[in-house]
Amino acid sequence: MANSKDVALAAGTSQSTVSRVFRGEPNVGPELIARVKAAAKSLNYVPNDAARSLLQGKTRRIALVVEKLTQPAFALMADITHDELLKRNYRVVVLESDSPGGGVRDGSREIFSAVDGVLYCSADRTTDLTGFVEEVSKPIVLALRAGHPETSNLVNHGVYPDHRQGVQLAVDHFWSNGHSRISLIGATPRVTGGYSTELAFVDYMRSMRLDVSDLQIGRNEMTYVGGWDSAHEFLCGPNPPTAFFATEDRSAYGAIDAVRSLGLRVPDDIGVIGFDDFDTSAWKAYDLTTIRIPYDRIIQKAVDLLIAEIDGQRPPPGHEFVPVELIDRGSVGKLKV
Repeated sequence: MANSKDVALAAGTSQSTVSRVFRGEPNVGPELIARVKAAAKSLNYVPNDAARSLLQGKTRRIALVVEKLTQPAFALMADITHDELLKRNYRVVVLESDSPGGGVRDGSREIFSAVDGVLYCSADRTTDLTGFVEEVSKPIVLALRAGHPETSNLVNHGVYPDHRQGVQLAVDHFWSNGHSRISLIGATPRVTGGYSTELAFVDYMRSMRLDVSDLQIGRNEMTYVGGWDSAHEFLCGPNPPTAFFATEDRSAYGAIDAVRSLGLRVPDDIGVIGFDDFDTSAWKAYDLTTIRIPYDRIIQKAVDLLIAEIDGQRPPPGHEFVPVELIDRGSVGKLKV
């Protein structure tokens, strides 16, 4: 069986260079990487992860904590994290929370002793991170969501979508199409995204000198059912809105179907904007205009920070908000006066 010395000889380089290539270190040129990998392939050489881990004192595994993989956002985070870590010769171990925004199941806690760090994506505003940070005692980076405001700063780094920018993009788009009676749905108080979006929505509407005391805000869960319930309630009530801004795409789908159930049309009668840009949003059934969250960039930045911490580089502490963008499809049209 070939070893790294054989690969070095075949590639015309040193054994240490072969090791650097398979560790994914950035200071190796692309031509040399290609030569080493071609030599390794011709010799059927497979790097010994276990031996390398022993030498480095690392497992080259990262734990990803998510709420539920049945939720599109967390499934997407897991998929992107897997691919991003694979590029860096790391593996991901996915753990589900045992409650919304909570910690992981007791039987899973031993896994933290066998990883180099943690990407924590399931935290919400009710999550006290104190015990978790103390117990894990490994580098942790928050991604997508932050925990309880008083304990999030126990974690040096966090990377989140810019909900405030998303609100401004959505409201401006509605206004440019003549909509001013805008209802917010899915403003779930426990979830950072829903809560932050509500605060930004109220602030931005106030900046337009509107009376925010009568804003219609649906604080249901960020789900299809929650979107349906809020939209149906507001449309059947006094002073119905002409537009819905949903804090998650699934809530927007529910709102669109609630509109249709009442004999109204999207976008002719009611405009709808979501927040996420899941694949389903481009389906003709919804054709949803939405705020795209750059999940890939969030994970890339979070992984960069986590691996830097693992390597002892100590990047400056900070919580970063990644820009979002509006994807204009067919669920918002000019309001008919």
